[in-house]
Amino acid sequence: EAIQKAVSDYYNISVDDIKSKSRKKTFTIPRHIAIYLCLKLTEMAQEEIGQEFGGRDHSTIIASRDFIVTKLKLGDLAISDIIKSLTKQLKADN
Repeated sequence: EAIQKAVSDYYNISVDDIKSKSRKKTFTIPRHIAIYLCLKLTEMAQEEIGQEFGGRDHSTIIASRDFIVTKLKLGDLAISDIIKSLTKQLKADN
């Protein structure tokens, strides 16, 4: 929940938007980032994360992770900076 809230605040969208079935880029990029952070910062299983994101299948969780990993490997500085910033914020909040 903290990750969803942090990402929704960063992007100025609602947590419901992140959990929605919408495929608008406005919501998919934040959703991918939130899922990636859940995998990176929590002990939650892929199935649990999927449930927290609107009942998504574990394969969707893997696809979100792979999307972000690919962006990072390709040197997408914007995504990298957002993830670093949110990770730092979330770790400070704990």
